[in-house]
Amino acid sequence: MSEQLDLWDDDDMGMGRQGIGVDGAIRLSVSLRTDGSLLRLRIDDNRIGPVGVSAISSVLCTNHTLKELILSDNPVGDDGAEDLAGMLRINRTLTSIVLMNTGIRERGSAALASALADNPTLLRLEMGFNNVG
Repeated sequence: MSEQLDLWDDDDMGMGRQGIGVDGAIRLSVSLRTDGSLLRLRIDDNRIGPVGVSAISSVLCTNHTLKELILSDNPVGDDGAEDLAGMLRINRTLTSIVLMNTGIRERGSAALASALADNPTLLRLEMGFNNVG
């Protein structure tokens, strides 16, 4: 897994179902700080919870290349959704985020909805299979 986190050759990184967890998400966020080519990051079903989402959200505040983030089937929860919402208030590069089945409830959904009002570039936000409302 370390090779996958340290470098990639193209603009699409697919790491679904690799079990990277929080530690892997934090290491991935460090790699994202220096990478200027990645356009799509697929890290679905990796046991990435709010702490890992916070690390990724933090780096995406300054990343100006990533267009698509897929975090489906991770325990993001309301805390992770709030971190993503904070990032969306700053990031003007992401056009798509997929958060299917991530344990986001009303509080996290409200935070994301509020952030969308401030973000003119996000065109797609998928949140199916969450217990909202």
